This record gives sequence, structure tokens and C-alpha cells, in this order.
Amino acid sequence: MTTWVDEVSSWRAGRCFVLTVGLLAAFNVSRSLGLPGPPAVSVGVLIAALALIAWRTGASLADLGLDRKDARAGLIYGAGAFGLVLLVAALIPATNGFLHDSRAQISGARLPYELGVEVILLTAIPEELAFRGVLFGSGQRLWGPWRASLISSAFFGLAQALTIRQRRSADSISLNAMASAARLRAFAYVG
Repeated sequence: MTTWVDEVSSWRAGRCFVLTVGLLAAFNVSRSLGLPGPPAVSVGVLIAALALIAWRTGASLADLGLDRKDARAGLIYGAGAFGLVLLVAALIPATNGFLHDSRAQISGARLPYELGVEVILLTAIPEELAFRGVLFGSGQRLWGPWRASLISSAFFGLAQALTIRQRRSADSISLNAMASAARLRAFAYVG
């Protein structure tokens, strides 16, 4: 028998889920239009908005995967996954191409900044809070762990696909702009 408390909890979890999906969609659209400004500011606003949604809908630290008792298991799983990826990348020659990225041509002095700020603070933490914290936590209250995992993972995959598409679009716009500038310079020399 469903109690009033269960219905309120389910309603709050549903509201949390819908608000978070809406926030992430709005953030992605605004980012594709170049509106949110510097990444540190836009990500800070995103994290604050996610925290506000979680707080206003009554999500607990446990719902968000931030309960102290879960920290040890999370660190063990994270270290294990990191080690597995490195092992696969080192042992399987076909995966070597995935490790070579032209954006990774940075100096050793810049590496700590790129890893600490760009990757961890501006990418990993917001993604984990959004998809594995707020979305998964509210989805787990609504549908249980398996369905919540599938649905939040699907949203995460969609966000990654949109990010890759935006990056390619931005790269092609940059290439087209450079090609246009080169043509203008060539015409200026000829004319």
C-alpha cells in the first residue's frame, strides 16, 4: 500500500528529474549558441542550479551519491575503472589511436591546470553531479536502480553526442573562417 509520504517523495523525485533534464537541455542549447560566457562562470551557475534543484525537491546526500558511507566504495570503483582503462589502453594496440588527440598537445607545465581545472572541475564534477547524482538519484526513487541507471546513462550519452557535435561544428566554423580569411588575403594580393 502506497502511503502519503511515498507519494510526496515520488512527486518530488519526478519534479527533480524533470527540472534537471530541463536545466541540462537549456544549458546545452545556450552553450551551443555561445551564450553562457566563460566556462568557470557557466559551470559554476550550472552546479549552483543543480544544487538548488536537489535541495528544493528534498534530495538527500545519499540520493545524490554523496553520503559519507559511499565514499570508500566510490573511490575503489573509480580507481579500479581508471586502472582498467589504462591497462586496456596499454595492452591492446588497437586502442592506441584513442589516446592521441590534437587537443592534448600541451606542455608539462600546463598539464596540472588542464587536468585539475579543465577536466576535473569544469567537466567531470558537473557531469557526475548532474547525471550520476541528481538524475540517477531522482530516477532511482522513481523507477529503481536498473531503470534509473539506463535512463540517466541514456541522457548522459545524448549530452556527450551533442557536445561532440557542437565541437565538430565549432571546428568546421573555425576552419571555414580560416579558409575564408585566406581567400580574402589571396584576393587582396591578386587584385
